[in-house]
Amino acid sequence: MASCRTGPPRCVMKTRRAQLWEENSGINNGLKEVDGYLQLDFSSFQVLLDLDESSHIRDRLEKSVGRRISLIRTDIPGKELLMIDL
Repeated sequence: MASCRTGPPRCVMKTRRAQLWEENSGINNGLKEVDGYLQLDFSSFQVLLDLDESSHIRDRLEKSVGRRISLIRTDIPGKELLMIDL
């Protein structure tokens, strides 16, 4: 199965905002700021994270590029995003 990185030039990646208690897993292919969000690239899809919510784990996200991770958005104050290296 071809991914958007290796597939045809018309391939459109799915981009979505991380929902409460939703887990997103995959290989972290990079992150960048886009329109007030932090965009995390998981190859076949992208996840948008609030800059404020992601500020406490941004360093970990940057260091995890190229590795498989799991990210969960929570309603826990101070731990709005949890990241696990897989």
